[in-house]
Amino acid sequence: MTKRPWLSVILPVYNVQPYLKESIDSVLSQNSDVELLLIDDGSTDGSENIVDQYPGAKVLHLTNGGLSKARNIGIKNATADYIYFMDSDDAIRRGFLESVYRVLESTNADVLSFQYEIIRTDGILDEIKAPISLKSFRTVDRRSCLRMLMNHSISQSAWSYVIRKKY
Repeated sequence: MTKRPWLSVILPVYNVQPYLKESIDSVLSQNSDVELLLIDDGSTDGSENIVDQYPGAKVLHLTNGGLSKARNIGIKNATADYIYFMDSDDAIRRGFLESVYRVLESTNADVLSFQYEIIRTDGILDEIKAPISLKSFRTVDRRSCLRMLMNHSISQSAWSYVIRKKY
């Protein structure tokens, strides 16, 4: 019997061939029971072929419908209790998801937000790294999270949160 993943990483893919392998590998190299959903949103640059090279991932090919549609299809196909949206030009540090799991397990939070670093080289996004220090994690309940989003006091980037799927 296969152990059910605790986290579904939803990674929409659209014409990001130069970044895609590093992004996927950064998820699959984690020592954590996660499922990776690669949602190809009608790529035409070779990304659509790259995603098929990863038997450890669940791959869905769509006609181009945009980021929101790809994320929503990812949610519908996710089997884990928690969801993490990752952009296909992002990479996460080794051990990051294990740290996220430990915090969620100890707090039973609905939403976990974390800090991140954006490193740019000549104006091009090079990589995003999430610090894995426990100090960088903040758990919030639903009402607090909505209030903070409405007040613009927390990031409105989907990739800076892990969210309980039923939420």
